[in-house]
Amino acid sequence: MSRHSVSRSCVLLVFLLFFSPGPGAGTTQINDPIQLALMDIMENKAAPGTEPALALPADQTIEEHIVELYAQREMRPLWIGREGPGRAALTIANTLNSSFDEGLNPDDFFVPDIFRLWSSTKPVELARLDILLTQGLSAYLRDMAYGRAEPCLLDPHLFASDRENVGNDSGRLILEAIQAQDLERFLHDQIPAHDAYRLLRSALARYRSIAEQGGWPAIPPGPSIKPGMEDARIPAVRQLLAINGDSSDDRDSGLLFDPELVATVQRFQARHNLNTDGIIGKNTLAAMNVPVEERIDQILINMELWRWLPHRLEGKRIYVNIAGFHLQARQDERVEFSSPVIVGKVYHKTPVFSDRIRYLEFNPYWNIPTSIVKNEIVGEVLKDPAYLRKNNIRIFDGWNDNGPEVDPATLNWPKLGGKVNRYRFRQEPGPDNALGRVKFVFPNRHDVYLHDTPTRALFSRDDRAFSHGCIRVQRPIELAFYLLRGDDASWTMERVQQIVEGGKRTVIVLKKPVPIHIVYRTVAVDPQSGEVSFFKDVYGRDALLQQALLPRGGSRLCKYPSLSP
Repeated sequence: MSRHSVSRSCVLLVFLLFFSPGPGAGTTQINDPIQLALMDIMENKAAPGTEPALALPADQTIEEHIVELYAQREMRPLWIGREGPGRAALTIANTLNSSFDEGLNPDDFFVPDIFRLWSSTKPVELARLDILLTQGLSAYLRDMAYGRAEPCLLDPHLFASDRENVGNDSGRLILEAIQAQDLERFLHDQIPAHDAYRLLRSALARYRSIAEQGGWPAIPPGPSIKPGMEDARIPAVRQLLAINGDSSDDRDSGLLFDPELVATVQRFQARHNLNTDGIIGKNTLAAMNVPVEERIDQILINMELWRWLPHRLEGKRIYVNIAGFHLQARQDERVEFSSPVIVGKVYHKTPVFSDRIRYLEFNPYWNIPTSIVKNEIVGEVLKDPAYLRKNNIRIFDGWNDNGPEVDPATLNWPKLGGKVNRYRFRQEPGPDNALGRVKFVFPNRHDVYLHDTPTRALFSRDDRAFSHGCIRVQRPIELAFYLLRGDDASWTMERVQQIVEGGKRTVIVLKKPVPIHIVYRTVAVDPQSGEVSFFKDVYGRDALLQQALLPRGGSRLCKYPSLSP
């Protein structure tokens, strides 16, 4: 017998010692038929004359905290009275059904069974309905508070928050719902309050509406379509762009790829993080031919990702979107600074996590990771013995600050091998330093930070996954000024530039560390225009989540007609 089964049996045994359906010394007689039925169901027995499946289906169990909850209330129903479901029950049922609008699946919260039993007058069915409402509400509160998936089980790099107390919180959340003075308000407050989540919910409704109307046409394969060309696919392109909201004109204006349509294609390309050259080439055509159902699934996945973060994020904070190759600084929901970024290669993935930026280091040293020394630098030195000098790299014996410097000529480079771990390779500050002029430090177990880079050309690329895991910022000096000025109003850009140009390593500790959230989002909605941007799933993380979250058939979840009082 499992620990949960033993615990549940003990709870029921204690309850049954004090409450009995029949008379007797030291017992209390129970006359409420729904309460009696609840006792039968909790004992996993069907009431006489009722189908066993209506009492407790064989493939369902009642969670321990729910058994305890009913036992603490003497097995009295929580939501159902003698006259059937009350106002609270109606609020719960319609909230569970509306989970469809939140990107969740009402079937996960027993909505079909709840609706089927709603009008019943049989005590055992009303008891079952009460339990279903409680179980459905508990599951909904847990999924809304923490998300449906366990990220640490899918991929450790997806793990962004402490979820060890999810099981314990299930009991707390359902208890808060029972005690709420305004249940409807309480349930509304469980929904993430981020603008990003709210905008995704609106986008979900819009794309579902597009799907209901048949989606958009597929564009046949063929050679690239360049501005000024005529092509038989142009009418379909116009229709697709109109349905997507990039253009309000879907009229058949012939086969010419005219300037107006070029501008519309560029708008589509910008939304999909593509090169805005106005040419309908391989990548643009591939983005156009993603069906609406896949876009819906993408939105559902990204709504789940937002549920993993605290539901109210306020004050100054930094977001780095790995999939979007972009950084934003926000004050509450207002964007105050943004910059393109470069993130880790597919085989050096930038991890997802949250922390606080605690200090800035201008003209930094770069203590080169041992893995890079082994896999890259040793080979470069073997090819060119002057490599270290040319790149301003020094070697020290040991990893403490007092380790003596080592002459590279004294090392046996072909046989260095595992001995590399003993040495600290340090690139000195300067124009060619891999960290550039400034790095932003939030000490973490991943050894990831934001930094400048001397390699500026890569920022012009569509796909900017080039680093070893750290995050390169295109506008690092401006970001430094933004953070320092926000920490101390006396800072000026001139003062920042003086420190940079001085060339001396300078560390400045922030008085108020700034939260940073490194996230992975393949969908974003512009709060001003409402435009929906879709980004490539560069690390394949959406695919992992889709397997865990969405049933076979993906976006085709069900919403049922709402119940009336």
